[in-house]
Amino acid sequence: VYVDDVIPAGTPGFDKLTDCLGERYDAKDKVNEDGRIAGIELKCDEDGIRVNQSQYLKSLRPLPTDATYEDFRSVRMKLMWLVHSRPDVAYCAATAAQVSAEQWSSSTSAIRRLNATIKRLHASSDEYIRFPKLDLNTLKICVYCDASFANNEDMSSQMGYIVFLTDENRRCAPMSFKSMKCKRVTRSVLAAEAIAFAEGFDQGYTLKNNLKETLEREVPLNILTNSKTLFDVIRKASYTREKRIHIDLASVREGYGHSDIDDIGLIRSEENLADGLTKETNMER
Repeated sequence: VYVDDVIPAGTPGFDKLTDCLGERYDAKDKVNEDGRIAGIELKCDEDGIRVNQSQYLKSLRPLPTDATYEDFRSVRMKLMWLVHSRPDVAYCAATAAQVSAEQWSSSTSAIRRLNATIKRLHASSDEYIRFPKLDLNTLKICVYCDASFANNEDMSSQMGYIVFLTDENRRCAPMSFKSMKCKRVTRSVLAAEAIAFAEGFDQGYTLKNNLKETLEREVPLNILTNSKTLFDVIRKASYTREKRIHIDLASVREGYGHSDIDDIGLIRSEENLADGLTKETNMER
C-alpha cells in the first residue's frame, strides 16, 4: 500500500503511535513545524498555524483575450484550489465554474472577471488564514449564512456560508466555508435565504457533533443571518406561503426547539461575513 499527502495530527499518544509506524514502514520523516503539502504552506508559531498558498499562486497567470475554453478551464481549476486559503475569491471561482463550453463564445466577461481576481490575488499574495490556539473550555461555533436571489446569469440564486470556531477571547478559526449555486428553484428572497441557512446549519451541526465526541461535552452553536423575514419565521414561528421551503424551515425550527441550535442572531448586511461569498464585491468589479 502506498500513501501520499497525509497530515497526521493528534494527542501525544497518537504521536508515539506514528513514530512506531514510521519505524516499521517506509515513510518520510515527520515535519513537526513548517511544511508544505499539495501546494498549501503551513507555518507554525506560538500563536497557532498560518496557511497560505503564495508559492502555488505564482503558477497562476492571467488569460489572454483570445484564450480557448480549455485554457479558461485550466486556470479556473487552479483558482478553485487557491480557495482553500483565500475564501475571499470563492465567489469568483464558483461563478467561473458555471461557464460551460456551450457558453464560451460569448464569455469574454468571464475572462475579464477571472483576470481581475488573479491580479488582486498577486497584489495580496502574502495574505493567509490563521488558525489560532483557542481556549477549549469556552469554545463556540458561529455560522454566517447568506444568499443572493437570482443573481447568476441563468437567474439561479447564489448561496454561501462560513463556519467559525471561536472562544471567549474573541479568537476565531474558519472551519468551513463555501460559495455555491443553489441547485433548487427559488422563487423569492426568503426561499434562497432559507436554503442557505439550512446548508449552514448542516455544516455547523456536523462540527458540533464531532466536537462532542472529541471533547465529551456540548459546544454551543449560533447561526447568524441578515434576513429579517427568515429570522421572524424561525424565531417567532411566523407563517409563510412558500410551500417549497416548509420542510427546510421545519428542520431548522426543530433544531432550534431541541437546542441543536443554541441561538439565532439577526445582523446587518455589512456585518455578515458570508456576504462576499454570494455576490461580487467592490474589489472584484
